[in-house]
Amino acid sequence: MAKTFSYSWMRYLAMLPFLIMLHSCTVTRPQIVSEIRTFPTYPIQPTPDLVLLINIFDVPGEHLRDNKQELFVLLTDSTLFELSRRIGDRTAISTRIIPGLTKTNMPGQMSALLREHLASHAIAITDFDVLLRQTDVVTTEDEYGKSKEAFYDIVSVINYTLYDTTGLVKDMEIMASRYHSSRSVISGLLAAGPNIVNNKDAALNVMRDNVELYLNNFIPGQAQRNRSIYVDKELSKVNEAIQRGDYEAAMKESLIYINHPDKALAAKANYNCAVLLENEHKQEVAKSYLQKSLQLYILPEAWEMKEDYGL
Repeated sequence: MAKTFSYSWMRYLAMLPFLIMLHSCTVTRPQIVSEIRTFPTYPIQPTPDLVLLINIFDVPGEHLRDNKQELFVLLTDSTLFELSRRIGDRTAISTRIIPGLTKTNMPGQMSALLREHLASHAIAITDFDVLLRQTDVVTTEDEYGKSKEAFYDIVSVINYTLYDTTGLVKDMEIMASRYHSSRSVISGLLAAGPNIVNNKDAALNVMRDNVELYLNNFIPGQAQRNRSIYVDKELSKVNEAIQRGDYEAAMKESLIYINHPDKALAAKANYNCAVLLENEHKQEVAKSYLQKSLQLYILPEAWEMKEDYGL
């Protein structure tokens, strides 16, 4: 028995460094969810006085079946109302909706329309589609045999054209998608996808996503971000603070290491500070810590975060 015990104990001691390393690699990193202010890629300067919202996409001209045509007319009108609502939520810019189909698509005609309404800009829907697209077919096998399941996203594709009094400013196609559903594939045949006409609510939701993505290009907005926090080794007390909801203590623990000689550790500490300050809606201060983190050592999370700060 003594020999067996001794051998087992020696094996355990030999494996101990590996077990410790394995445990350290599997530490769950906490996530912090923050609302951040987004900055437009193409800010409109000067700020518009009044923006006309129009649809020049001729739905009846697409010769869709009646129920699909009815849905697309509803969706294009709803897009105009969603544009107006979102612009009003984000800015002090006034909007005016011209419902239905506007038969104005030449630059000269658009300028005349702007003058008629005393507007400085117009956003026109120039193309529109919403569809259910198969994204994957997964095969599984069990004791009863093989089965296949097809997966679908609902996709919104809208082309918007921005005009001012001098003519065309920006033409842009935006695509938004959401997971929709899955269904079985029977007898090796591809499953017929869901009918878009029967999914009006899903179509309206993905259209709203599309409008949000479009407006992000031109006006400031809000977006949600999930950021991981580094809590390994020296930063373990950061984890303890976050677990008890004490973000101020987590910040203090991270600040201890922002100038550490180990550049990777210092980068992690600076990144933590950036995330914690972002959570307090102090994005300008957060940016300085993020810049320092990126200068010290390239962390994947910091590299991803920099896209929101134009770095």
